Amino acid sequence: FIGTIHSFTQQLINEFGLSGNFAIGLTMQQDKHIDDFINRYIRREDVISKILAYDKFDVDGFGKYLKNIIKNYYLDKDGKVVKSIVYIDKELLYSKRRSAIKKFDEKQLAYELAVEYYLAWKKEKQTKRIQSFDDMILNVREALYNNEKFALEVRNKYQYAIIDEFQDTNQKQFDIFEKIFMQDNLHHIIVVGDPKQSI
Repeated sequence: FIGTIHSFTQQLINEFGLSGNFAIGLTMQQDKHIDDFINRYIRREDVISKILAYDKFDVDGFGKYLKNIIKNYYLDKDGKVVKSIVYIDKELLYSKRRSAIKKFDEKQLAYELAVEYYLAWKKEKQTKRIQSFDDMILNVREALYNNEKFALEVRNKYQYAIIDEFQDTNQKQFDIFEKIFMQDNLHHIIVVGDPKQSI
């Protein structure tokens, strides 16, 4: 198999969908799906009441932070934040004193609502049967970590991997390769990259 990391995860979902317990026949998510969901979420009565508690509030900025959470947040099957994967403002996300931070009201509120919002978006995707490219990576990662039958089937098919531009892989992608190719002496992984080109 030769392809991008996204096409590799799509291949795994198509080929091992049953053992991996993946949803099939999903439509690829468009930006309009995200924008529509954010607009509806902001207009929820409980969210509006929180917004009105601020003297000044940038609703457009709030929407941008919510979109950032959609793209970068991740809870595992137990509903826990995977800190090695979540690339948003960790000071606000994990600080016990975040309620005292006044400089970025929109960011603060967005991150305080992060878990609830993330779960609402996840339910929205399930209801509308849509997925993003990143969902494919997250779903394969989760299956490899929690479904040994799936992991064994994948390892049985793929014994070697060469990954080009390795400096640009993220933690989610690395976790997939680690679970497939770095568990025993029967599997091998070759990485090709240049840290000076890292993005």
